[in-house]
Amino acid sequence: SDESGIKDASYEIGSFEGLEKGLPMSWSGQIKVEAGTVTTIHARLERLVSKVGFTVEMGVLEGLEITSVRLHQGAGTIRPFMPGGSRIINKAEAMDGDYATAEDIASLMNGGTMHFYVTENCQGTLLPGNIDPWHKVPDSIGNSADLCTYVEMKGVWNERADYEGEVTYRFYLGEDASGNFDIRRNSLQD
Repeated sequence: SDESGIKDASYEIGSFEGLEKGLPMSWSGQIKVEAGTVTTIHARLERLVSKVGFTVEMGVLEGLEITSVRLHQGAGTIRPFMPGGSRIINKAEAMDGDYATAEDIASLMNGGTMHFYVTENCQGTLLPGNIDPWHKVPDSIGNSADLCTYVEMKGVWNERADYEGEVTYRFYLGEDASGNFDIRRNSLQD
């Protein structure tokens, strides 16, 4: 009888494999049923995920050979009616997601883009006033680090590089590169 009862309603994906069957959707529309008439319902479907494009500027990382790319800490539980957007509430709800295939890595090494489908996770602006993307790291966001979605890229420096050994980069997703950690449903981010 009251919409407030559904604000905490949730859909549990549980694991990345649950998304391989299809993307979770929500629908909206206005329905007016009049007694004794045939009613056509117009429903607008909306993906509860964001499509994220990931590209590496290999000229900046001269001599890096990418070994893996994976989405981490995506939302395993979706709350489509939560005010402000669905979000991970505790670490147990986070799940690792899609990963780069050998073809994806070859494309990235040649300046291409790979795409991830990322479940909505609206953590908000956790670093207000920050303008430095290098400050968007776990140490800067404290306890919220376990609730924010990121792409992790691993690689190894080859003989053409000024560095040596293995390296890991984490790219925290959000509506900007410095302070926001929102991943909005039905959106496209690069």
